Amino acid sequence: MRYLPDRWHHSKLIQKLLAQDRRDEALLLVQRSSKDFQIIVSWNFLIEYDLKNQRLHSAVKLFNDVSPARTQGTGRRTRPAADMACCR
Repeated sequence: MRYLPDRWHHSKLIQKLLAQDRRDEALLLVQRSSKDFQIIVSWNFLIEYDLKNQRLHSAVKLFNDVSPARTQGTGRRTRPAADMACCR
């Protein structure tokens, strides 16, 4: 990920893609980037985007993909974000 110097820039790019309704590109970028470093905030943006757009099944699938048993151990940070998005 040469062109994204840090996680902050990465999350801003994900936000920009999601604002343009380019979810598939954002998802692909997050999946590829997560192999190199932890990008918890970007995963949270994707989950929140799916929940806001009534894609509960997709949001739950994303949440499970980043669960502690599988990859990055983000459950304690991602769960509250997902809960807040559901409440909205």
